[in-house]
Amino acid sequence: MKPEVTIARLAQLNNDIQRAYDALIHERFGKLTPRQRQRLNEISLSIDYVNRAVAEYEAAIAMIPETPLQDPRQRLLYATRTPLEMVQQCAYFLLIHHMRNNEKLNADQTEAIYLMERSGRRMIEEVERLWKALKAELRVSS
Repeated sequence: MKPEVTIARLAQLNNDIQRAYDALIHERFGKLTPRQRQRLNEISLSIDYVNRAVAEYEAAIAMIPETPLQDPRQRLLYATRTPLEMVQQCAYFLLIHHMRNNEKLNADQTEAIYLMERSGRRMIEEVERLWKALKAELRVSS
């Protein structure tokens, strides 16, 4: 495992999600309907959890002993999986209602939502890749 690459990748994806969320919630690209704002407010706690989990992972990797009691990858998976799925669902609902013409978004808002969705999906894939590497290492050491 190359934690430096993974940490940089996780930090970038996390930053992308946060930037897209901030741009939308602060209405930098245009006004939101009350329903759109409600959907975004519902995931603010999830985004905070993901931010905290990535920061904890970075700190744990930086000072990891040779024989850790708990692998930081395990904690990262448990701490991020559900919040990232909530971000994905929020993006899905915002986009589906836009496509149905129920709650229109402008092009910039749509692109921010796509960025949040893509980065969340890639982050899930990256965390799952780390999990598979951990499981493979555990199999080898058994």
